[in-house]
Amino acid sequence: MENLERVDMQPVTCGFCDAPMDHLLLSEREDHYLAHTYEEGSARERGGDGGVHALAQESGAQSGSGSQRQQYPYSEADSIAPPKRKFSPFSENVFWHASMSSAPPANITPGLIPILEEALNKLSVRKITKRAVLCNPATCHVATEIFDMGWGCGYRNFLMACTALYAQTSQPQYASLLQNPPQNERTDPKCVGGPGVRNLQGWIEHAWQLGYDPQGFQDLRGKLVGTRKWIGTAELWVAFSSRGIPCQLLDFPKPRTDSSSTAAERLLAWIVQHFDSGVHRLNSSNNALDSIRGGAAVSISERLPIVLQHKGHSRTIVGYEMSNSGGINLLIYDPPKRPPAQLRRAALATHYAAAAPEAGGRLAAPATTKHTLSPRRLYERTKIAFKKRDRGASPAGDEPGSKRVKSEDVLCDAAAPSASAGRNGGGSKGRDEGHGSGKLIVGGEHLEPLKTVNFFRTNISKLNKNDDYQILYFPLTDPLTEEEKLSRRVVTGEMIAA
Repeated sequence: MENLERVDMQPVTCGFCDAPMDHLLLSEREDHYLAHTYEEGSARERGGDGGVHALAQESGAQSGSGSQRQQYPYSEADSIAPPKRKFSPFSENVFWHASMSSAPPANITPGLIPILEEALNKLSVRKITKRAVLCNPATCHVATEIFDMGWGCGYRNFLMACTALYAQTSQPQYASLLQNPPQNERTDPKCVGGPGVRNLQGWIEHAWQLGYDPQGFQDLRGKLVGTRKWIGTAELWVAFSSRGIPCQLLDFPKPRTDSSSTAAERLLAWIVQHFDSGVHRLNSSNNALDSIRGGAAVSISERLPIVLQHKGHSRTIVGYEMSNSGGINLLIYDPPKRPPAQLRRAALATHYAAAAPEAGGRLAAPATTKHTLSPRRLYERTKIAFKKRDRGASPAGDEPGSKRVKSEDVLCDAAAPSASAGRNGGGSKGRDEGHGSGKLIVGGEHLEPLKTVNFFRTNISKLNKNDDYQILYFPLTDPLTEEEKLSRRVVTGEMIAA
């Protein structure tokens, strides 16, 4: 009878976090608000500012290169669940990636990177975006749910990274390493099972038992499974390293003098170089068509997403954008920031079109969508589907003339196609509709390109609000040997100083 409680009238959002709630039952909405109330009370008990993490530098886990460890304060309130809620381990370990034949869960959204690429291409024609590079197109957005609201960002960023690790083809062994621990470690139930929020807690506890990260073991009081304790990039480093997947930590500390570059400026410079080099490597090992794509305004690189940690929160970097004025924006997946319903529908349509036996631009039924295509092949099919939509797109969304467009760090003229564009034959018109300043039409959804890109943008002024950053990235090298895994039992990294 509970299904009768579902409400499908006007769009409903949470008054605390603006999360969409149309898909929730009334009882689930009550639990959602209850979780917010519980979080506020727990923050007061901890004496913190809404559960914001404390970023501390600990000498006990620093490497010779100056890597800093992030330590967070905890109380007993971190280890208990909100009242009136019973959770099952199964529901708290839900994971999905784009190569699976089943439909994605409600909190996981594939197909966003191809849409973001098309939206950036349109902004490039408007002279808003000069250049952009995106990560592996199979990377999914994984949102927090009710049960991990307020503490699950680190876990969700881990799952976002896993969606790309399963999809990448440079190191196919990664998928089996994520799914199963080494044969000699499978007697410990904590490390059995693939990626999941609660499974990750077990992976980390199992790694502690093997001698990994003694400082983290002490900071987290030796207990993580079943708790609501926050984790950061250091814990993800431990989890991936113990599974044999190479990853690296980089620290961008607060500048020592006012004249030095800020942590955000050094972070942006490194991100640009990292993603750009991924485009060059991809082009050197693929065909001429990929080389042409690498020279375009918007490129897809072989790079995987990067986990970004700062005081109070962590997010996932999926690329960068350079504005026409030269400013750099990070393009980010934020776990508590779910894609709007319209954008999610368009992303799902993109995913199903790419996964369908024939990429005709139609939405395939989730129950029958099965594919064994590689992520690169899926991406090519997505591009074919976009081109077919573009050729048949309606110009109704085009706006004549020129107008002022203000984005996060851009204020420039967004010129519409010239009056002669429509008189130069069908080919010219099709090109303008495919990459011009009109709306992006995907799966029947009409998306505004600037609004779509703004959902992912984070500019330098926002980044400068934090004094220091730490990132975790994947170099896509061979899996770790047993000897290499032993050498990584102390968390280490590299410091990018001013």
